[in-house]
Amino acid sequence: MSKRKNELLVSEINSHFKIVKFKLFDYAKNGNYVECCVPQYDGKDFGVETNTGLELSMKLDIIRGLQNFFGMNVPVFVDGAECLDSTSIKAIDMDCQLILLSVSEDTEMVVM
Repeated sequence: MSKRKNELLVSEINSHFKIVKFKLFDYAKNGNYVECCVPQYDGKDFGVETNTGLELSMKLDIIRGLQNFFGMNVPVFVDGAECLDSTSIKAIDMDCQLILLSVSEDTEMVVM
């Protein structure tokens, strides 16, 4: 029952995200069906085969998708934004205020 439900839901759920696709089921080594919920980018599992910059982009895509699904836009604070280069930052597509926090060599706080 849950296998068929997950097969039907996977495309509906994934339609809400631009770069992330969720894997909702897998098969164990013995061939048994196993439920899971693993965010992936281009078939790569989050936290296993992804780097910090890609993981941050995936997290933001999940936040954007959930905000759109629930019809709300709230500010998002992103800690660790130093792992993104300027091209990646410009490519972020969010419908809300985005506050990027990053470590710098400045002696005082800088707001850009």
